[in-house]
Amino acid sequence: MLRDDCNLLTPGTDFWDGSLLISGQVIRMDFDLLDMQLVGRFLAGGEKFTVDGSVANAKVTANGQECLLDQVSVHIDAATVCESEFTGTLRVRYEARRPDSCVCELWAKFNAVQDSLTCAANP
Repeated sequence: MLRDDCNLLTPGTDFWDGSLLISGQVIRMDFDLLDMQLVGRFLAGGEKFTVDGSVANAKVTANGQECLLDQVSVHIDAATVCESEFTGTLRVRYEARRPDSCVCELWAKFNAVQDSLTCAANP
């Protein structure tokens, strides 16, 4: 974990699940956080990709309190390791006019694996 101003995840907790769909250079991801859909593309070279999404007027818990947010945005930068695994950085941003304790961000590095098939287990 690089940063968690929101206290969204306790140490050792997994991130939200997601389903990735790749169609040519376009990537779509159904992300469990607020049932968000992220959309992006592969970058030049084809191994790295980026996806983004946002939701407006979301009710969440941040720093132990209920918050009505103007917007929640998610950004992922990642790189494929093999056909069933990718690694990257996740940013979740909570934006609200007030209270200030609801305005926060989570930044974290992650490793995503499809159906427990790590690259090491799937040479």
